[in-house]
Amino acid sequence: MMSDTQQMTVETTRDGLKLQRLFSEGIDSLKAAGALVVELLTSGQRLPDISAASGIAVDVLGQLERIGRHQMNASLLLANYPAVPALQRLSMSEQDRLLNQPVEVLILKDGGTDRLLVEAKNLTREQVSQVFAGGSVRDLAQQRAWLESRAQKLVPPQMSELPYTITRRHTVVFKACVEMTAKELIRIAQALQD
Repeated sequence: MMSDTQQMTVETTRDGLKLQRLFSEGIDSLKAAGALVVELLTSGQRLPDISAASGIAVDVLGQLERIGRHQMNASLLLANYPAVPALQRLSMSEQDRLLNQPVEVLILKDGGTDRLLVEAKNLTREQVSQVFAGGSVRDLAQQRAWLESRAQKLVPPQMSELPYTITRRHTVVFKACVEMTAKELIRIAQALQD
């Protein structure tokens, strides 16, 4: 006789397998829908016409067309994580590879670098920007260049001189938006009087 815990484990496993099967059938249905969209387009119909007849939005039909033309992995249509748009721009072989294997992510650590292997679904938005460039995946050297370029943009420019100039005509010309203390204003006023 099974305990209640064992019975729940068996039922959970059964439900998990059923869910997995249904999801797989859903992916197969998306592939079939994509093939049908391509067939309809090949016969001369347009996406707006197919949309009107089916009630499916044109942008979704466009994604189904990409699935039908083997330009997009069908599971990406159902996915909702930061890397999805970047993955969709990749070639089909790269999509398939990165959906099944982790991607290399370079991190700066203690003045050096380290390499992480991260599944695409677990990448942060910042890591997506670092790893993907348009329709390709940056290698580690390109990621390092991206990180260094980004770090340079984040460093505020140093003001080597005063943000203002006092002219010979005893006027002040400000070079940028400036915040000043009372002491600085007094110093400017004294310089104008000399």
